[in-house]
Amino acid sequence: MSDIIPGWIKFAPGFIDLTSWELIFYAEGKCHLLPTLVTLPPYEPQADSERTWSFIQEKLSQCFKYHEDCPKAAKTLLPTRILSIGTGESSVIKLVEPNGVHASYATLSYCWGDSQHIKATKSNCAALMVSIPAKSLPVVFQEAILIARRLNIEYIWIDSLCILQDNQEDWELESLKMCSYYENSYLTIAVASSPDPSVSFLTERHPCWLPIKCGQVNARLSPQALEALEVWNEILGSDRDLPFTTSKLPADAWEAWNEIVKSYSGRDLTYQTDRLPALSGVASIIYNKTGVRYLAGLWEQTLPANLCWHLESVDILKYAPTQYVAPSWSWASITQAITYRSSLIRQGFNPSVAVVEVHCDVPGLNPLGKVSNGHLVLRGKVIQIQLSCRDPGNSIQYDIGEGLRKNYRSPFTADCVLVERNGKVMRALEGQEESAFSANVLALYLGMVQFQDTPDGRQEHFVLVLGDYEATRQAFCRIGLAIFDGDYLFECSREQTIRIM
Repeated sequence: MSDIIPGWIKFAPGFIDLTSWELIFYAEGKCHLLPTLVTLPPYEPQADSERTWSFIQEKLSQCFKYHEDCPKAAKTLLPTRILSIGTGESSVIKLVEPNGVHASYATLSYCWGDSQHIKATKSNCAALMVSIPAKSLPVVFQEAILIARRLNIEYIWIDSLCILQDNQEDWELESLKMCSYYENSYLTIAVASSPDPSVSFLTERHPCWLPIKCGQVNARLSPQALEALEVWNEILGSDRDLPFTTSKLPADAWEAWNEIVKSYSGRDLTYQTDRLPALSGVASIIYNKTGVRYLAGLWEQTLPANLCWHLESVDILKYAPTQYVAPSWSWASITQAITYRSSLIRQGFNPSVAVVEVHCDVPGLNPLGKVSNGHLVLRGKVIQIQLSCRDPGNSIQYDIGEGLRKNYRSPFTADCVLVERNGKVMRALEGQEESAFSANVLALYLGMVQFQDTPDGRQEHFVLVLGDYEATRQAFCRIGLAIFDGDYLFECSREQTIRIM
C-alpha cells in the first residue's frame, strides 16, 4: 500500500473505493506492532474441513437467533417429491412422495451444464423410489448429500431428480412451486464453482484466494495480490444468486423485478425454453402481492417502461433462438444479459405510447410459465429510419438514422444479429449468412426521462426499433432499442398503431 488518501487506498495501478471493500488480515497470533488490528485464524485451504462445518453450524445458529425476517420454523411442508437420504453414510437414498409430511429439508442450486447425469423420468421413477446407488449420482449431488447429512438434514430437493424431466405437465406444475421450495427449505446449497454436476466443489481452494504474506505493513502488494483483487472484483460485480424469498423484495416490486431480470437474463440455461418457467416462482410472489397481469417476463402496469430493456454489454452479438421462447418485445426472446437504464428507476419514465392490446398464449398448466405465442399493439409516434450494417464480420454495432439530418448517424446496438432479405430487416437465426446492408426500418417513440438533478435539464428518449416479422406482413418484430438525447427525429412524425409479435 502507498500514497494513502483520505477515504481511499491506492493499489497500483488503480483505486478501490473503501465503501465497498473490506480488508481481512490472517495471522497466527496478535501482531505486537498493531495491537488493535483484528485478525482471523489461519485460512482454510480445503473446503471440506472441521472448521468449515463449525462455521456453517455457527452461522445457521445465528440466523435462527438473530435474523428476524428468516423463517423460524425448522420443519415445513415437504415438496411433492424429494430425496430421502437419512443422516448416515450407509443410509438408503431414494425418491419419496411425502404427501403432507412436515420436516426440515435442503435444496441444491447448481448448473446443469452439458453433462449427462441421472434424471427422474416416467420410466425410472418407480426404481428411484426403491433405491438410488450413491455412486450413480454425479459428484456435486453426492457432496450436497454429504453436507445435508453432516447437518442432520434427512431430505434434499434436487430438481433433476424430483421433477419428471420427460413429463411436460409435471414440469409446468413443479416449476411454479420451485420458488416456494427454495424459500421454505432449511438450507440452500448454492454451488457456484462447478460448471456442471460432474465437477467437485468440496476441493482445495484456488490459489488466488489464498492470503498474501506481507513482510511489512506499508509494502506494495505483490502481482499475485493484484491478480486476486481483480478476480474478487469480477465476482463482486456479478450477482450469482436469485433472491427467492419474499423478505428480499423491497417495497418497490418493479425495481426488484428489474434487478432480478438483470441478474437472471445472462445465465446460460441448458434449455432456453426454460427461461420463463424457471422464473415463474419469483413472478408468482410479485403477482400475489400486486395482482398485476404478467406478460412473458414483463408487467402490464409498467409495460412502456419495461419495454426499455437493452443488452447489458456487447462483446459479441448472438443469434436469435431457433425455438420459440417469448415474443420479440420480451427480454426472454434473446439469450444475452439485458439491463435497464438506471434513469428509468431514479428519475421516472414519462411514456408517450399507448398500449392498445397485449396478449400471450400460455399452453400449459403454469399460468406464469412457458409462452407459445404473443402480440403487443401500441399506438404512438412512428417514423421510418435507415439502418445500416457496414461490417458484417464484426456486427456488434449498426448505424441508425443516417440521412434524417445533415451528417447525422448514431451507433445502434441490436438485440441480436440481424440480416436483410429483399429490403426487410429481421432477427438472424444460427446459420443465416450475414452481409452488409442498408435498409429502412420503423422507429416507435416510447417515451423519455427528464433528469431533475442536472443543471442542463438532460433528457433521455427511448425508441423501439422494429424490423419485419417473417410470418406475416401485418406485424413487426423488435430488433433493438435506441436512446437519443432529444425527440427531434419525431418532430414531423404521425401516430400509428403497430402490432409487434
